[in-house]
Amino acid sequence: MKKRHRGVDKGSIAMILLSLVVLISGSLIIHSLLEAGEQPLVSVEGGSIQLFHWNESSADQTGSAESGSVITAEAAVTVQPTASLEVINPEPNAAAQCDAVFSFAGTTALETSVRQSGYDKTSGTYDFSGVLQAVNRYMAGDLAWAQMENLVIPGTQVSDTVAPDEISGMLASGGFNFVSFGFSKALDYGEEGIRSTQLSLEAAGIEHNGAYRNEDAADLGHRIMNIHGMKTALLQYTETLSSKGKKQAQSLPHAVPLLSEAESEIRKVRELGAQCVIVRVNWGTIGKTQPTKSQRETAQRLANAGADLIIGCGTRRVQDLEILNTTDSSGKERRVLCAYSLGTLIQASTKSGARESIILRIHVHFDPEQGLSFSDVSYIPTFIWHAKENGKNLYRVIPSMNLPPEEMTNAQEKLMKQSAERIAGILEDSPAILYSADGD
Repeated sequence: MKKRHRGVDKGSIAMILLSLVVLISGSLIIHSLLEAGEQPLVSVEGGSIQLFHWNESSADQTGSAESGSVITAEAAVTVQPTASLEVINPEPNAAAQCDAVFSFAGTTALETSVRQSGYDKTSGTYDFSGVLQAVNRYMAGDLAWAQMENLVIPGTQVSDTVAPDEISGMLASGGFNFVSFGFSKALDYGEEGIRSTQLSLEAAGIEHNGAYRNEDAADLGHRIMNIHGMKTALLQYTETLSSKGKKQAQSLPHAVPLLSEAESEIRKVRELGAQCVIVRVNWGTIGKTQPTKSQRETAQRLANAGADLIIGCGTRRVQDLEILNTTDSSGKERRVLCAYSLGTLIQASTKSGARESIILRIHVHFDPEQGLSFSDVSYIPTFIWHAKENGKNLYRVIPSMNLPPEEMTNAQEKLMKQSAERIAGILEDSPAILYSADGD
């Protein structure tokens, strides 16, 4: 009787070869991501390697009940951003005339009741797609920039600080293509919190600044963008960090640029060839409707250092706009537009002044001989409409200069009218005028 050879059949050989191909491919992908500074997550299940990022469905999928839940890492809704921003290698002597339209919005803070309003118990997911849709049209232009006071960290319990991944889709649906998330708690969760937030925004097609995962990413050269042909430095600074963030900053000093660093960095981006320098600042005291003496003095120093636009947030209230006068290095006079605080685009508070903000729209022209100039500086007042729909909270941000929605109650209409009047009073003597579509 002949002995049967117990060799490996052809099917097994094929499976072995396929496994080797997968392993080698996975290794090459991981290597390329690491070379690019990415932080891939690797899972081994059933003998296979799965490579994924936080912006994919990668967190615990056992549930996301609003009470004591963790975030499911659903992919954010991807909406085509207003315009494409490109990092450039600055060359100081570029001499072309440039025009651009910039739009700036206030703070977005996805606090508990706002977050819960978008939660669906049946699917265990969030939907905020309608929250900012009414302001989308006012973001049209080259730069649509908002301030976010949240982090996105899949696998971490949601809170007033940690938001679901869908917040990025909400911002994209509002028409934003750029978001700053430098704020007092930006460093509370270390490098992981910064990186996962970046991935969430990037998945929604949104560029970002204000918090950086490493020194290379924080390099000033990377903060000069090509906006409609204009070399524009987009800088953001935070006045202070939480006690937790300060401890993290000891080992991550580059992560969240502080306001104390702003003047020297403004001068540096000018040396790098920036033709326009925009500085966003998260500063001030929550609830204050007037800029403090310290804010005004700091703003003048930023203008003297070379800022062209200073856009403030942090007080959660709308504050004044004004023109600051200064001179450049050659002694030529410059005019700098300073908005001390744009207010809060979305938050949960119902206190007086807390439910309103402005969207600031500015037409910018750069001439190599004349320098930078502004025209058509206008504002759109916004109101946070808090309603009920089938017994559930509903939040919508609407322009308060327009007619109220038919579903709005008389009480809400009155609040919206008072909000618009309050903003008009604050900006009465400012260089900004109420937005008109005819002026665009």
